Amino acid sequence: MVTLTLDKTPLTEASVKLLPKDDPSLGDGCEGVTAADGQVELVPNPTKPLKAGRYVVLVKKLVQKDGSPFKLDEDIAVRATSGDGTFGAQNLVPAAYSDRERALLIVTLTGGENAVTLDLDRKKR
Repeated sequence: MVTLTLDKTPLTEASVKLLPKDDPSLGDGCEGVTAADGQVELVPNPTKPLKAGRYVVLVKKLVQKDGSPFKLDEDIAVRATSGDGTFGAQNLVPAAYSDRERALLIVTLTGGENAVTLDLDRKKR
């Protein structure tokens, strides 16, 4: 279980990916979306379970210009008028947290249950 906060406040409706840091034999990683309390249960592919090792955590939260949650599949008007590939959305989380090359968030998972809390800083660039 991973819990994410942004400036000490639970980060809700953010997409989270866990990808192997250095060892491709760890598999494809996994992903999920944070709940109201900032927790996300990352469910790996059943045929390739997560193994102990180091993982990069990538986080993105798309919002509309007014800060309300962005739902790509529901906002057809925005999709139709946007030509820049962002569909009118902006990432509430600094882009550095979704950049695998910079790897600002790295966790080491051990065997069994893991509980990790990560606080993201809005000022990080």
